[in-house]
Amino acid sequence: MTENIYMDETAYVLVNIRNAGVCDLNSITVTDSVVEGLELKDSITLKKTISLKAGQSTAELFEYSLKPLKPGTY
Repeated sequence: MTENIYMDETAYVLVNIRNAGVCDLNSITVTDSVVEGLELKDSITLKKTISLKAGQSTAELFEYSLKPLKPGTY
């Protein structure tokens, strides 16, 4: 995620998952959430079920933008 943002800026989030193990992983439910004080700017679902072969990575599992609703540290 973007490290620092101001009230008039947008934070961009990109979530990738990698299976660094030696076994395939099937039907993994991955859920992301938005912390209090930030607003999700995109209309996306932050829950997906995926499967990954050993050594495989996802390409942009979640990609979205956040806007601060009030000043603070998040």
